[in-house]
Amino acid sequence: MLKGNNKFISYRMKVSLLGNRRGYNRTFLISGERTLDELSEFILDSFDFDNDHLYAFTLDKDYFSEENSYHLDHEYEEKKSTDISIKNLNLTEKQRIRYLFDWGDHWEFEIFVQKIEYKDEDFEAEVLKSVGELEQYWIWFLLKKLMKISIFYFKIKKFFKIKKI
Repeated sequence: MLKGNNKFISYRMKVSLLGNRRGYNRTFLISGERTLDELSEFILDSFDFDNDHLYAFTLDKDYFSEENSYHLDHEYEEKKSTDISIKNLNLTEKQRIRYLFDWGDHWEFEIFVQKIEYKDEDFEAEVLKSVGELEQYWIWFLLKKLMKISIFYFKIKKFFKIKKI
C-alpha cells in the first residue's frame, strides 16, 4: 500500500505501440495504488479507444505465462488484473512490460517504466505527453474519409455543372 514513511508510489511510464504502428505513444504518471485493470482503462482512454475487448499484461513477453501474465479472467485468482495493483508487480525503473488489447486486432503496447517516485498523497493518473492520434477501428476512419471525398466530388460537380465524370 504505502512505501516507507507513508508515501505513495508514483510511476512515470511511457506506453508505445509496437509492430507496424510505431510512433504513437503516451507518457503519464500513475499511482501504484491503481489496479492493472485501471491501468488498462487509462491507457485506452489516453488513446481514445473503446474498452470493449479483452486484454493481458505480461512481464516477460509471454501473455500465457503462469508466473508473469495478468488477465481479466486469469485462472489463478492472484493473477486477475482487477485485483492486483501496479505496486504489487515490484516494477523497477527502466523495466519494460507488455500490454495486449483486443486479441483480434492485436493492439500491442510496450510500457516503459521511466521513473519511480514517492508522493505524500495518492493522486489521479495524468497524461504528460501525447504523440500521434489513432483510430481504433480504422475501417470507420476510411469510411469517414471516403464520405468527405464524395461530398467534395458532388460539390465540384454541382459548382461546375458537370453531368458525368
